[in-house]
Amino acid sequence: MVALTSRLALALLAASPLSASVLRPRAGANRQWVSVDSDGNARTYIPTSTQVNGVATTLSAAPYILTGSVFTVTATNGDVSTSTGAPPPPRATDSDGGRGVFNVCMDNANSEIAPFCQPRARSELYVKEPYYITWDSSGFGADLNTVANIVGLAVTRQSGTPTNAEPNFIINDTTIVLGRGYYAWTPSEADLKGSTDFHNVSLMLQFVSSESNELTNVTGPTITLLPARANIPEEHSDDDDDDDDDDDDDDDDKNGGPNVLAIVLPLVFAVLAIAGLAAFCLFRRKRRGAAAGASINRTSSGFGAQAAHDQHLGRKNNNDIQLEDRSDTVSPISPASTSGRNVFQEEVARQERERM
Repeated sequence: MVALTSRLALALLAASPLSASVLRPRAGANRQWVSVDSDGNARTYIPTSTQVNGVATTLSAAPYILTGSVFTVTATNGDVSTSTGAPPPPRATDSDGGRGVFNVCMDNANSEIAPFCQPRARSELYVKEPYYITWDSSGFGADLNTVANIVGLAVTRQSGTPTNAEPNFIINDTTIVLGRGYYAWTPSEADLKGSTDFHNVSLMLQFVSSESNELTNVTGPTITLLPARANIPEEHSDDDDDDDDDDDDDDDDKNGGPNVLAIVLPLVFAVLAIAGLAAFCLFRRKRRGAAAGASINRTSSGFGAQAAHDQHLGRKNNNDIQLEDRSDTVSPISPASTSGRNVFQEEVARQERERM
């Protein structure tokens, strides 16, 4: 009974709000997300569940890179590596923060790094690669339009805590307001502060409150800056999703327009097929015509088998029909018979003699 009570107490403790604030769920597929184009213009998408032909689907779903758990990283030298777990810190394609995606930071008041969402604590960021820093702007109330700075606080390697000593630095090089909710940051070599291996930095929002008119500092996650990589990898999700239709148009522009080879090859094959069919029909027609002509010649040249027999015997083919041939030596009435006799006349004479 005591053991059962202890187990129940442990279960209740694990389900307490304190533990829930530590073990926060991952961003779901229906979470709002932002797409930034090459000009730096941001567009927010709200995923919507619907039915298409009886099949459940999600419109404006977040890309896999924001919600997935298995990622393939291909470096420019061809090396491929696979990582599992939470998505990596959201990166921009352009060094100035253009062309990228990230989840909207919201509902994270109980987070350890509030009001920040990205990058997470203990994330590793490489110099010369652009990343998105995101924070939840819903908790700033009247200060949404207040100008702020993102400050990098140097963290001592021994204690792992921020220090107020130099070198601290301002991350943003443009004016931002708290209501913006994100900033694209490309760490530089100078941000390593002379380190050749790594440099720990804590992120902090710094602004003058419009209510108290006092300088306010809100500290967020501690991250690790690493030297620039020789080969900057390209991250690919196992389920490549297009961000929007504009990306497809940009890809067409990069490829120099439509694929001409894909258009020409089917046309060439179609022409060859038609030409082959026409040649076959013409061959069949000529062959049938030649067969019909040969049949007519056989019919008109001696009545079939008899003509062939005559030709075999070497007889001359004479198309004229002779009704009378005085020179026919084989005729019984021919006066030029080889015997010199007229059999017909002799028979007539014999019959007359008998009647007498």
